[in-house]
Amino acid sequence: LEKLRELGLVSISSDRRPHGGRPTKGYLAVDKRLEIMVPPRRYERLARLLLTLLGDSLDDAAAADQAAAIGRAYGEAQAAEIVGPDVAGPLTLAVKAVEEWMRRSGYDARASSDGSVAVIEIGNCVYGELAPRHRRIVCSFDRGTLCGLLGVDQSAHTQTHALSAGDPFCRHVISL
Repeated sequence: LEKLRELGLVSISSDRRPHGGRPTKGYLAVDKRLEIMVPPRRYERLARLLLTLLGDSLDDAAAADQAAAIGRAYGEAQAAEIVGPDVAGPLTLAVKAVEEWMRRSGYDARASSDGSVAVIEIGNCVYGELAPRHRRIVCSFDRGTLCGLLGVDQSAHTQTHALSAGDPFCRHVISL
């Protein structure tokens, strides 16, 4: 835990005990990502270059539409992988299955549904290094991915909050 603190991955707090004695130490994960790859990979650099190419090649709206379509295809492929090869499409994953997939994929996600509307809140951005410069493309990809996972049309999706806009979380409201 001390090594994680040195790397800036956890913070430490200490609380004094009411009856004296040694204070207790508490450890809390911070919002910092550490990736270890041997040998080192340079995917982020390639992603930045491809996002720049996409952004420079198309106007903003067309780039966002392309990113949403690619995200949707990705979400549909992930949904198909989750349910297995014996289930015919079109697929509609349960909201909790989407939340579970997001958590496995590195998102700090919470999802709820009343059966007709799903609300998904995300406390971190797995593309956080890329989003500030390519916000519209990255966010459109994420929105498309959610729509593909849930098997809904893009018109069923509304994003009310965005980390990339300075909000404390992303909130997606999706009509099912």
